[in-house]
Amino acid sequence: MQAKDSEQIREIMRRVKEKELIVIDYPKAGLITYTDEEYCDAVENDSHETMEYYGCCIYGDTELLKKVTRDLRLWK
Repeated sequence: MQAKDSEQIREIMRRVKEKELIVIDYPKAGLITYTDEEYCDAVENDSHETMEYYGCCIYGDTELLKKVTRDLRLWK
């Protein structure tokens, strides 16, 4: 499924955490850093509210996932 922007991904991740589903986020820092140490520093120094997200992976009960992602359109 496809989100409009980083803000929509952030909102989906908030809903996912409320439902206690598993989420893995993909912030911009993952593409602009070269080492694990640089990545950890970049993520630690950025807040969830301002972090730019490129995507997220969600795992859990199918019915809960459908409820959480209902606002997203299919990825083409």
